[in-house]
Amino acid sequence: MSKTVAQRLEEVEGYLAKDEFQPALRLLEALGAQSDLTDEVRIQSQLKRLYIYWRTGTEQDTRLQFANELIEITEALGEPLYIIEALFHKSAVLFLDNRREECKEILSQAETLIDKRIKQAGTKLTKAEKSKLFNLKAEILNSKGFLLIFEAELDQAIEPLTQSIKLFEKYPHWRDYSAIGNLGLVYGQKGDLEKARKYYEKGQQAAEKWGNKNKSALHLTMIGSLHTLKGNLQDALEVSEQSLKLTEECKGPSTSAVLIFNGELYWRLGDLDKATERLERGLKIEEETTTFGMHLQGSANYWLMQIAIDQKNWEKANHYLKRIKAIHDGDLENRWHSQRYRLAKATLLFTSPRLRDRGQAEDLLRQILDEKSVAQKITRDTLLHLCGSLLYELRLTGNPAVLKEIQELLARLREHAHSSSSYWLLAQTHVLQARLALVELDFTEVRNHLTQAQVIANDYQMGQLATEITQEYDMLMERLDRWEEYIAQKTSLEERTDILQIEALVSRMIYVRGSDLEDPLIRANVIAPDSFSANEEIRLAVDLINIGREPGLAMRIEQMLPPRLTLIETQPEYNSEGGSVLLEGKLLGPMQTTSLSLRVRVDGFDSIELTPRVVYANLDGDFEVSHTKPIQIHPLLTFETELAQAVFEYLVDAFRQDTVRKSLRPEESGWRTRTQLLNDIPQIKKWHLYGSHGGYGSILQELLTHRIVEQTTEAGKRSRKGTQTKVRIAYQQEAVKQYIVQR
Repeated sequence: MSKTVAQRLEEVEGYLAKDEFQPALRLLEALGAQSDLTDEVRIQSQLKRLYIYWRTGTEQDTRLQFANELIEITEALGEPLYIIEALFHKSAVLFLDNRREECKEILSQAETLIDKRIKQAGTKLTKAEKSKLFNLKAEILNSKGFLLIFEAELDQAIEPLTQSIKLFEKYPHWRDYSAIGNLGLVYGQKGDLEKARKYYEKGQQAAEKWGNKNKSALHLTMIGSLHTLKGNLQDALEVSEQSLKLTEECKGPSTSAVLIFNGELYWRLGDLDKATERLERGLKIEEETTTFGMHLQGSANYWLMQIAIDQKNWEKANHYLKRIKAIHDGDLENRWHSQRYRLAKATLLFTSPRLRDRGQAEDLLRQILDEKSVAQKITRDTLLHLCGSLLYELRLTGNPAVLKEIQELLARLREHAHSSSSYWLLAQTHVLQARLALVELDFTEVRNHLTQAQVIANDYQMGQLATEITQEYDMLMERLDRWEEYIAQKTSLEERTDILQIEALVSRMIYVRGSDLEDPLIRANVIAPDSFSANEEIRLAVDLINIGREPGLAMRIEQMLPPRLTLIETQPEYNSEGGSVLLEGKLLGPMQTTSLSLRVRVDGFDSIELTPRVVYANLDGDFEVSHTKPIQIHPLLTFETELAQAVFEYLVDAFRQDTVRKSLRPEESGWRTRTQLLNDIPQIKKWHLYGSHGGYGSILQELLTHRIVEQTTEAGKRSRKGTQTKVRIAYQQEAVKQYIVQR
C-alpha cells in the first residue's frame, strides 16, 4: 500500500527529529518529483529542505536566494505560519553568513507576526496551529538567546532562553534540546558549572528521548568541557570519546564541534599527533559546511596554533594566527573573536626573545582582563599566561614590584577558580602561592597554602593531585636546610625564583591540566646565564620533572654541551659523552623532580645556543624524546688590562668615524696601523703592539686572541719588508656589537 503525502511528510519529520538529514532529503526529492502536489505540500517540503540546508551547511551559495524565494511564495499564499517559518529559516542562514544585524531584524519581524496572529485569532486558533505558533516563538527566543551568547551578553541571554524552554515544556517539540543546551552554555561561560551540567544533562536526555544521536553527542561534548574546566581530564576524555563515537555513527552536523573539542582535549593532554588529526579534520568539515558560524573555526585555528608553537613551527603558528585575525577582522564588534585573537597573538609573542614583544604580549593580556570576559577558558588562560610572563620578569630582575603584581594575579586566579568550581585549578593555585611564599622565605605561608591545597584535593577526591601535594610538602621539608643556607648567604630574589622554577609549574597549569597522561613524560627546564665572558666558568641548572601518571627513566640530556662548552663538573656527578649528559636511567615517579647543576667553561666570543632534549623511557623500555626551548647565551667583553680596553675603544671610535663621517661601507671602515695607535693613544708603548721577532705585543695579542680585533697586512712604504699591519674591531662578532650598543 503506497504511503500518503501526509505520511511521507511525517516520515521526513521523524528523520529531522533525529538529525538524519540524508534520508530526509531523499524522501523530499522523491516527493517533489510528484506532479499532483498541492501548493501547501510543496511549501512544506521546501521549508523542510531549507531547514536541512542551514543545519548541514549545504547549498551555501544559493540557500539565501532559496530562502528569499520561499518567503515570496509563502507571502503570495498568505499563510502566516509558513511565512513565519520561512523568515525563521532565513534568519539562521543570515547568522551563518555572519550577517547578525539582518538576522536580528528578521527574527523580530517573525516574532511580531506571531504575536499579531495570536492576538487576531484569539480563541479561534486550532490546537495544531497554536502549538506550531508557540513552537516557532520558542525557536525565535532560542535564536535570540544564542545571538546574545555569541555577542558575550550572557546575562541578557538568560531570559529569552528560559522563556523558550518554558514554551517547549508547554508545547513539546523535538527542537527543545537546543534551548536547554544553550542555557547550559550561558551558565558554563558564567562559571556556574553545576547549573551548566544540569542543563547539559537535561538537553542530552531530551535528545535521547527523540532518538537524536547527533544532539546527544553535542551535549556529551559540553559535559566533557565542564570536566576540562574542573581539571578532570580523564573524565573529559572518557566522555569525549563516547561523544565522538556517537557522532561518527550518525554522521551528523555536530561532528565538527565534537572533533574540535576532542582535539583541544588531546592538546591539553600532550598528545599533539592526535590533537592535530582531530582538529584538522573538524576544521575541514566546518569550513565546508559552516554549521556553527565562525566561532568554531576560530577555536580550531587557535588550538592548531598552540600545537605549532609546541612544535616550534613558527611558520605554521603565524599561518594560523593570520587566520584567527581574518576571522576577527571580518567581525570587529565580536568580543569572542577579539579576545581570542589577542590571546593568540600574545601567546605567540611570548615565544620571541625580544623584551619589546613580551611587553606587547602583556599589554594585550591586560586589555582582556580589563574587559568583561566572554569565556572561562579565556579568563583562565589569560591569567596564567600573564602570571608566567611576570614570573619570567621576576627571575630576570628580582623586582619586588613584580612580585606584588604576581601575588595580585594569583589572588584573582584563585577567585576565578573558586567561582567556576575548578577545584583542581584552585588547589594548584595554592601550590603556586606556596612556592612564591618560599621565594619570599615565608615558611608559615608555605605550609598554610600547601595545607589548603591538600584539603581541597582530599575533599574533592583528587587522589593523584593529593599525592603530588604531599610530595611537594616532603620536598620542602627535605630542602629546608638548603633554604636556611640561602637566608644566611642573602641570596637575591631573582636567584631564589630561578631555583624554584615556578614558571614550569605555571606552564604545566596552562598546557597539562592535571596528571592525566597515562605514560611518563619527562621534561627539562634549563636555566643559564644570559651572558658570559671569555674563558669564564658558568653554571647551568637543570630541573627534570615527570608530569605523567606513570614512573619514567631519564636516560640522557642530548645537545646540552656544544663544542665550545667544556664540562668541569656536574652535581650530582654524571658522565658526559658527545655533548650529552648521561643520566643512567634516573627513576622519576609521577610529578617527581630532580635537579642537577653543570659547571662549564665557555671558549671564544661567539654566542652559544643550547637546544637540549631529554631522552627518557617507560619501565617497558620504550623510548621517547621531549624538547626544550632554545637558550641563547651572549658574550660580554672583558679586558685583562686597562690598556687593552683603551686600544679597543680607540678602534671603536675609528670604526664609527669611518662609517658615519666618511660614509664608508662597514667592511672598509675602522682600519688603523700600529703606528697610528702609538701616535694617538698616549699611554700605549711600542712593546705593547710589537713583539720580538716580528710578532705582536702583549696588548695586541690579547685582543687578537679574544677575536674582538682583526688584522690585515698590506703593502706599505714605511715597513722594512714593504708591508704594514692594520687592525680594527671585529664588528661582525656579537660581543663587539653588544659593546658598541651599550657604550
